Amino acid sequence: MASSLIGAQMDIHSGGYDLKFPHHDNEMAQSEAYYDTGRPWVHYFLHSGHLTISGCKMSKSLKNFITIKEALTRNTWRQLRFAFLLHSWKETLDYSDNTMSDAIQYEKFANVWPDTTQTPLREFFLTVKDLIRTSDASIVKWTQKEHQLNQKFQESIDSVDTSLCDNIDTRSACEHIRRLIAASNSYLQECSQSPNVTLITNISVYITNIFDIFGVGAKDQTIGFTSDGAEAGGNREAIVMPFLEIIADLREKLRSKAMDLKDKELLRICDELRDEILPEVGVRLEDYESVAGVTKTRLKLVDRQTLMKEREERLKVEENKRLEKERKAEEKRLADAKRAEESKVCPLDMFTAETDKYSAFDSKGMPTHDSDGKELAKSALKKLSKLYAIQEKKHNECVKCKAV
Repeated sequence: MASSLIGAQMDIHSGGYDLKFPHHDNEMAQSEAYYDTGRPWVHYFLHSGHLTISGCKMSKSLKNFITIKEALTRNTWRQLRFAFLLHSWKETLDYSDNTMSDAIQYEKFANVWPDTTQTPLREFFLTVKDLIRTSDASIVKWTQKEHQLNQKFQESIDSVDTSLCDNIDTRSACEHIRRLIAASNSYLQECSQSPNVTLITNISVYITNIFDIFGVGAKDQTIGFTSDGAEAGGNREAIVMPFLEIIADLREKLRSKAMDLKDKELLRICDELRDEILPEVGVRLEDYESVAGVTKTRLKLVDRQTLMKEREERLKVEENKRLEKERKAEEKRLADAKRAEESKVCPLDMFTAETDKYSAFDSKGMPTHDSDGKELAKSALKKLSKLYAIQEKKHNECVKCKAV
């Protein structure tokens, strides 16, 4: 059938690796014998790995089967594509929770980076977009940090190209991109007050282009991924951002005025807009201090589900802090009550009740002999004397407090 369409030769023939022998060998033997051209029937075979589900072969009879439609109810199309990109096309890909978790982590948190660079891919793009919106067009002289980042950028371009030329190694290419984003995040943290926006923009555009090639980007986006719903209804960001900038600017001015007047109610309303109202429509506001020491606002479009999850986690952290604070307060109260109760004990009576340990006491109530009638050693007496002195001090303070 292939030869009826392509002819006596074809450049690439693909199939699963289980078809190498005897299926493809048989095809070649028959086709080359039939055409008798003295040349190979196929120039290159691409034998792809199998797709398994939780370690088992996909099979309807084994009820180990999932459709693309069903898979898309569990994960987004981008996460599914990342799962394939993070594996070699010629190796078996196991569709499982662990595999999808790796893809989700790559898209969101890229958790192999150091703690200081654990920034989601989407978050990285949003930060860059905000920098572009809020920065001026002035040319900034490069420092050593910019030269270092640019060198990493150029090395990453070469590494990605080398990986793709090496048997379409998308897994390594994705890893090089991840490291480039890590370096960019580190740079943004070190130069948070005055980053070189042009350099960061160039890096973001390059990464976006690679993701477009890989099929995980968005054709209408110069930088980053599309926001939630953008694929279905045009560029949401371009439509709503001018209005959101007006809201953010007004809130910024109101918040600044409220801080000057120490108006707690107005500050609460500003925080409510940031933390409760805007997240409901997929908008995140981030307050930060500018170079001049003025509080400014970053504006980011994020899908509502992500923001709701962030809010839920934040409330959970706050609740845990509250419970921990209450627990420590209760522990302190009990400890104080215990100390207060102990301080009521007169040092004269401190040891006399412990007849299971001691059999004789002096005039101050200090033990002199153990329960067997043996005289206590000097080291033991010294230790008991210290405890006696501490209790005497506590008791005297308790008596003074009662007198007052």
